[in-house]
Amino acid sequence: MRISSVTAHAFGPFRGETLEFADGMTVIVGDNESGKSSWHAAIFAALCGMRRRRGSSRAEQEFARRHRPWGDDRWLVSATLRLDDDRVIEMRQDLANRVDCHAFDITLGRDVSAEVMNDGTPDASKWLGLDRSSFLATACIKQGQILQVTEDADALQDHLQRAAATAGGAGTAAKAIARLNNFARERIGADRTNSTKPLRQAWISVETAQNALEKAKSVHDEYTNRLAQISELRQRLAEAKQAVRLHEAASARDEALELSRATSRAKEIHERLGGVEPPSALEDDDLASQVTGALATWRSCPPVSPPPQRTSEQILNEIRALPDHPEGDTEPHNRVIQAEKAAREAQIQLESHSRSAPRTEFSAPDVPATDQELFDLIQAIQLGVPDIPAGLSERVRAAEGAVTRAQQRERTSIIFIAIGATLAAIGLLLLVTVGILAGIGAVAAGTAVGVYGVLQRSGVSSTEANREFAEARAALQAAQHRAQEAHALRQHAAARCTALGVSATPEALRAVLDARTTEREYQRQRANWEKLHQELVEANTRAASMLAAALNERGHYVNASDSESLFAAVDEYRRTCRERAELAARASRKADLERELQVVLQAERKILEDQRSRDQAAEQLIVAARECGTETHDPVEAAEALQRWLDHRSERLAELDSKRDEWTELQRLLDGQSLEELEASAGRAALRAKQLAQDLDENALASIPELVADERLPELRRAAADTERRLLTQEGELQQFERHFESVSEAEEALARAQAKLDQVRELKETVELTRGFLERAQEQIHRDITPILVATLRKWLPKITHGRYSDATIDPATLQVKVRNESGQLREAHLLSHGTAEQTYLLLRIALADHVTRGHDTCPLVLDDITVHTDSKRTRALLDLLLEIASERQVILFTQEQEVAEWAHSALRAPGHAVRELRQLAAA
Repeated sequence: MRISSVTAHAFGPFRGETLEFADGMTVIVGDNESGKSSWHAAIFAALCGMRRRRGSSRAEQEFARRHRPWGDDRWLVSATLRLDDDRVIEMRQDLANRVDCHAFDITLGRDVSAEVMNDGTPDASKWLGLDRSSFLATACIKQGQILQVTEDADALQDHLQRAAATAGGAGTAAKAIARLNNFARERIGADRTNSTKPLRQAWISVETAQNALEKAKSVHDEYTNRLAQISELRQRLAEAKQAVRLHEAASARDEALELSRATSRAKEIHERLGGVEPPSALEDDDLASQVTGALATWRSCPPVSPPPQRTSEQILNEIRALPDHPEGDTEPHNRVIQAEKAAREAQIQLESHSRSAPRTEFSAPDVPATDQELFDLIQAIQLGVPDIPAGLSERVRAAEGAVTRAQQRERTSIIFIAIGATLAAIGLLLLVTVGILAGIGAVAAGTAVGVYGVLQRSGVSSTEANREFAEARAALQAAQHRAQEAHALRQHAAARCTALGVSATPEALRAVLDARTTEREYQRQRANWEKLHQELVEANTRAASMLAAALNERGHYVNASDSESLFAAVDEYRRTCRERAELAARASRKADLERELQVVLQAERKILEDQRSRDQAAEQLIVAARECGTETHDPVEAAEALQRWLDHRSERLAELDSKRDEWTELQRLLDGQSLEELEASAGRAALRAKQLAQDLDENALASIPELVADERLPELRRAAADTERRLLTQEGELQQFERHFESVSEAEEALARAQAKLDQVRELKETVELTRGFLERAQEQIHRDITPILVATLRKWLPKITHGRYSDATIDPATLQVKVRNESGQLREAHLLSHGTAEQTYLLLRIALADHVTRGHDTCPLVLDDITVHTDSKRTRALLDLLLEIASERQVILFTQEQEVAEWAHSALRAPGHAVRELRQLAAA
């Protein structure tokens, strides 16, 4: 198949524009915004169209979003193709409505859409043995697709396997497997929770039947349990009612006994009180209150406190005798102390430093030369005159003789070689003219003479002898020059010492240097001492000023220049502080004495108040005692008499309270009725107890303790009522349960039917899996058949574009993943290499697949968009050369924006077999 032209009637940014292609290789060059990607998509759309189905995939939605015309309702593209059988076909694709779509044989004027119909629209890739997706996966490579593949190789491998599965005979096993998979998916399905297919439904039916059987068995067990529970409740109800009867009889028995006892006790109290209610209180309650209050007041009086050791008057006199608090410091101020300390330390440091002044002054002799010059003179004087080695003169003479001998040997050698050459030439002439023997003798003699001449050249040549003579003479001259320089230097140093007035010896020169060093050290020490002395004097002055300022602040004025008076002033300041401290200590007692005065005054007031309270309480006691018949003026005797009166009254109150309690008890026993009526109630209770005890076990009745029956009877009645209510409820529930009772046998039959259906589906699944196994082994054999072909193609092309760096490759037959072998023989996964190498490898694999899967069909063209973006210059040219070689067998259409590719195309492509097309930049929308 060859694509002659593509017309974008309304596609993306194009309106009625046509792009023509050569039969071989066509390179379409354009910058950004020139529509390269749109033309690439238009070629694909013109050849393959879009499927006509309800709904669209995400990829189709993205394709439409990118390439629908701008501001036009149409979306139409067409292409002219020439098939390998020389038919010329017009492909027309109405992408908007997908109605006006056809494949038309122009030569015969016939519609051939039926040959390539795919999902409702014509697809020219069917003539190639492909379909839309496999054509896009192998032969129509979009911009940036290869880089995406290197990041997610699974996506490409999926397309490649799909492409391989649709190719001729190699696709039979894959299609069969796909149909088996579809059959298994629809007629069997997977055993997943959310599956609605037969296998899962059969499992669900079995599980449902098993659950129903288990439920039926569980229901039957529950029915049996409920019957047992109802029987048990009936028994418990009978026992509860019997217990209620026993406790009711016991309660009646207890009630009769209680009424009998109450009647006896009421008769006893009635006889003791004579049937008259006792009074409620005694007549002397007011007097008792007076007595009780007087005793309480007396007993609550505080005890008489002892008087304080000193009176308030004594303390007040002592306060008046104290002095006032003195003004000024009572202890030396911290600033004065610190200033004094600093002043004394400054004075001590100054005196100590004055005693350490340098004592001996020193000056070096006056020599008008620098230290460096003196050092140089010492070196020059110590430097000896080197001797000339004795062997140097002999070496010069020997080298000179060797030169003479070498020149004589070379002259002799030249003479003998010339004679030998002449004799050899004469011998050759004799061989020709006279005879063999004469000629051979002359040649031999000439050769011998020549060899002797050559041997004379053995030994040291004249050139080597001359070089040795020159080196020996230069060494002798250098030694003589060094000796002369050393002698001149010593003479110059001695003359300079004489001019300086110093002995020309190293010791005398070093003595001058040592004297200079000593003088400089003295000057440095003297300068340092004077500097530090000045600093200490200033520090001493500052310390004295600060001490004087501190004393002036505390009211002791003194002159800072006189150190003796300054320190005397400090001593005076300390003495006055001590005196003020003594006065302050005495004056500080005033606050303590004033506090003590307040305490004593308060104690004296309390003693007076306590005495007043005791006098009032004593008066109340005496008055109350008089009211009770006791005359006394002693409060203690009055208190004792009143307490005796209260004790006697308490005895009378206790007797009255006892009678009141008995009267209250009598009223409680009678409970509003007369004594005769109480006796009649007791008789009726005894009769009722006798009646309730009939037909009951006497031992069981006697076993119920007295006064316990009434306590337990409400609980027993509630328990009996609760048991009866539960019995009625469970009997009603059992009746409802019986209406919905499920048969266990029916559930077992339903489980058997579901299990049989599951066995049928599982048997079908095993048959499908066995068949799939045979087919997968067949597909694996197909992969093994495909793999050598693809590997051979990669081995042929890969070294060309990588310049021998990768010369071999392998392909996984299951995943089509590529590994390449480097120069060291190691296999590396292609998608883990550099972006450029990975793209180049997978591009070659796509081309190889396109070549393989379309064999037996029309020749597949290659439509490539910017495949050299991540390829270096060297590999780009190699890849382009390879594509040009491939273009001899199939059409290659390459879109590019790279100037390097454009330059290659203009220089390598020749019409009419190949072509270069230039795209202009699109106008702004």
